[in-house]
Amino acid sequence: MSRNYYLSIGGGTPPTLIGTATEGWTFALRVYPEHGISDIDDWIDLFSKHPEGIDNEDGNRVTLFDMMRVINSGAGTHDFKGKPAGLEKADGSPYTGWLEYHSYNESCAGPHGLLRRRIRTHGCVGHGAGPWDLINP
Repeated sequence: MSRNYYLSIGGGTPPTLIGTATEGWTFALRVYPEHGISDIDDWIDLFSKHPEGIDNEDGNRVTLFDMMRVINSGAGTHDFKGKPAGLEKADGSPYTGWLEYHSYNESCAGPHGLLRRRIRTHGCVGHGAGPWDLINP
């Protein structure tokens, strides 16, 4: 399950996608280098200027504290040892190990037992200092 988060700055500007939280994965933090948004610190500056402008995809207001919690508190259940438990290929067959899983899903082991996108796949342009990936599709 995943959920998108948006920032509205007003003035008729459409909401900007902050990123996507997906269960078991690091937060997919969107970056917009052409607008000076290259990492979490740039987002924190914007959140501070527009604390009432953060919403999830259902239109529910999200506090600055809760948005930072969503970005930073991802916790997975993977130990990245042995075979991936409970994860199967699209055809229902099991993976032989994490190497096969990561190869098939273009992922790598991330912090806190989370999966992380490999750089240059899924729009990932870098890994953040915490449990988030920098995405610029």
